[in-house]
Formats: sequence, C-alpha cells, structure tokens
Amino acid sequence: MNQMLDTILNQETPSLAMLLEQFDGVIQTLADVEKLNAFILNLAVRGLLVSQDISDEPASMLMEWIVVENEELIEGGILKKPKPLPSIDAEEIKFPLPSSWQWERLGMLGITQTGSTPSKKRPDFFGSDIPFLKPADIQPEGIDYENEGLSYDGLERGRLIRADSALMVCIG
Repeated sequence: MNQMLDTILNQETPSLAMLLEQFDGVIQTLADVEKLNAFILNLAVRGLLVSQDISDEPASMLMEWIVVENEELIEGGILKKPKPLPSIDAEEIKFPLPSSWQWERLGMLGITQTGSTPSKKRPDFFGSDIPFLKPADIQPEGIDYENEGLSYDGLERGRLIRADSALMVCIG
C-alpha cells in the first residue's frame, strides 16, 4: 500500500499542489493511478480543480433560467409537470462548495425519462431513417456505431428526444 499517496488523498481539504510536488514518489502502480483518477474526480466535483472566476454567473442564476425554461415547456405541453423534489438537508451535504455553486437535486437540472425500443420481431421498425444508439454501441474506446437505426415506422413506436439533449444509458 502506498501510504504517502493515501495521506495526500485523504486530507480534509485535498491538495492537488501537494500531490504534484510528490508525484514521482507516489504514483507507482496501476492501483495508484486508479486512486489518482478518483482524487481528480473528487477535486472536480468539489470545485477545487481550477480556480474560481468571480465574474462567472452563480449557479442560482442558471437554476432560475432552468425553472423558467421548464415552466415554458410545461405550459406548451411538451413536458408534464414534475413531482416536487425534497429540499437538500444539511446531512446530505458532504463537503463545502465554492461560493458561486449550490447543491441541487439531479431532477432539477433537466428531464429524466426512459426510452422505448420497438419490437425486434418487426424488421420494418428498423433501418437508417433515424440514428439509434444501443447500449452495446458505447464502448470504453468510444462509440462504435454502424449506422443502424430506426425506420420512421419504428420511431412512431419509440420516443424522439429534442436536439442538444444529454443522453445516458441506464439499461442494457
């Protein structure tokens, strides 16, 4: 076990500078690299990876914009009104954030929905009209997409999301 690395990574306030000063001595094995990856992700989530720019708009302004945008989509019949989300309790806050950041529930940031795939028993639902990524197309090296997709008939039995949406595979 690399005790120097563990000491640096497990500080109350993690320090990238300290890690970089000791880098050659602490990164020795693949397990150390995996710990380093987790450490860097931890810094990023806490807002400690880069210096904060006081001219950046605070998260509260972004959240106000998201609320207004969602209200417009609900009024336009594009979205259903979501169930209210509980506020974030103090016990849920695991670490402080930069002053311009704020804790939010994931459901406040956008729409979450599951998709639907037409029956594979119907070849007429598949084709190249609408690109369609399957979970199997997403590999560690990148996306391995071979222009398989849905036909327009298949789309009618599925769900088309808006352009510029962020997608995440949850099943498959």
